[in-house]
Amino acid sequence: MASEQFVMETQMFGTLFEEICLRDKVAANPAARNPEPSFLAVLVGVTPFARRLPSGVCVVPITSLGA
Repeated sequence: MASEQFVMETQMFGTLFEEICLRDKVAANPAARNPEPSFLAVLVGVTPFARRLPSGVCVVPITSLGA
């Protein structure tokens, strides 16, 4: 069980890293004229609550999204 959680956390942080890199790449292109995103979020399947990481990325359980 602990190893499964470690794998999930590792995959989540890989996704966060990719999002942050994409945000920085888009913001660095002055010709694109894209505004900086108001927030970054990662949807996860299983977590007890939503939280904001020190990097500013929101981690949101998919179960918290209503229909």
